[in-house]
Amino acid sequence: MLPQFTNQVLSSSVLWMDNLFANKGQAYSIVSGYFYQTDNLFNGFFTYSSPYRQIIADSSVSGATVMTGIALNGVSIGTGQSGFSGIDYYNGRLYFGTEISNPSTSLSGTYSIKEFNIALTNEPDEKLLFETKYSLKPKTTQTISGLYSNEENYPIIFLRDNGGQNDPFAFGGTDNSVTNLRAIILTDSMFSLDAATSLLKDQARNYIPLLGYGEMPFNSLGGLKSGVYNYTGMTNGKAANGQGIYISNVFVSRFNHSAFSQELKRVNPDVFVGLVDLDLEFIRNPD
Repeated sequence: MLPQFTNQVLSSSVLWMDNLFANKGQAYSIVSGYFYQTDNLFNGFFTYSSPYRQIIADSSVSGATVMTGIALNGVSIGTGQSGFSGIDYYNGRLYFGTEISNPSTSLSGTYSIKEFNIALTNEPDEKLLFETKYSLKPKTTQTISGLYSNEENYPIIFLRDNGGQNDPFAFGGTDNSVTNLRAIILTDSMFSLDAATSLLKDQARNYIPLLGYGEMPFNSLGGLKSGVYNYTGMTNGKAANGQGIYISNVFVSRFNHSAFSQELKRVNPDVFVGLVDLDLEFIRNPD
């Protein structure tokens, strides 16, 4: 099936929130460390993972280090060299066409990691909060292994389409397409939760640039399609040209019910949770 308007909204929202937290929130840190073999094969590639889930690929993030190559036994190599096939920024992985079987071989790099991972989900709130166990993102580079594909760490923000409708707006079939975007925030301190919800609350009456699928910077392996990804440059002028999704309202809520709190603490005792609902509007003529 061809991508539809809601798919555009969700994909655009992920890139917008990534840039918002990394740039305006300065929610990232620079690390140096090794990559470790975890999954034997992924889509035919040998996989080597960092201890972190998401690596910054956006060169418009001020001060961030964007990794474009790696060090193989201390020697810098780029894509296409020594079997190196690419970087999966979203999952914090390296892909190789051939297995590196020599145990003395080292893969390392210097890169920036997000303080908050951003992920789309279709899971209900109760499964994310009460049935899923999370691991805290490592605070140092001394972790001795990489993350496996089925592991999820926090702080993380899950984004989900929470419904919406098309309201009549003007004659000729013009509608106001309303989407409720829910952000489920899981973090490790009340301070970072307050900071994250405050940053999102301040975005009311701003715009999210709407990107077409041909403009998405990542390929199927989580690497860049080509060249350099610069979110600010790619989206400059979109809102002024009518390609901006209007954020009409932002509502923040917390889990205060004692039964919910007790169940959450039982599964994830060190996790702080907040819910943020963003009402998004875009004037369009549906096909």
